[in-house]
Amino acid sequence: MEAVLVGRCVVTADELLTTTRSVRKRLDLERPVERELIVECIDIAQQAPTGSNRQGWQWMVVTDPDKKQALADLYAQGFDPYIKVDGPSYGEDDPRTHRKEAVTSSATYLREHFHEVPALVAAWAAFSACWTAAR
Repeated sequence: MEAVLVGRCVVTADELLTTTRSVRKRLDLERPVERELIVECIDIAQQAPTGSNRQGWQWMVVTDPDKKQALADLYAQGFDPYIKVDGPSYGEDDPRTHRKEAVTSSATYLREHFHEVPALVAAWAAFSACWTAAR
C-alpha cells in the first residue's frame, strides 16, 4: 500500500482507516457548513456500491433549528434506553474493554449536542422490487 502525506505525517490508507477514531467532541458546532460542501460530500458518498447498481439514494439535509431539535429528540428516544444496556463483556486484554468508557462518553456527547450541528444529513436507499414469474 502506497504511503501518502496527510498533514505533516506520512501514512498508508490502512493506517488511516485503522487508527482514526470518532471526533465528536472535537467538532466545531458553531462553524457553518456551506451547502456546496455538503453536496460534494453527498456526491462522494454516492460512489458507494449498491446491489445491482440501482443507486436508489435519497438524501435530506436539515438545517432548520426546530427540525434539528425534533430529530435530536427522536434520536434521544432510541439512544437513552440503548445506552443503559450493559452490552457485551470482553476479556481484560481486549482493547474494547479499555475503550468502552471513552466510546460511551463520546456517544453521550453526541446525544446531548445532536441538535447543535450546523446540518444533519439523512440518507436512505429506496429500492423497488421487480418480480417476474416463469411461464
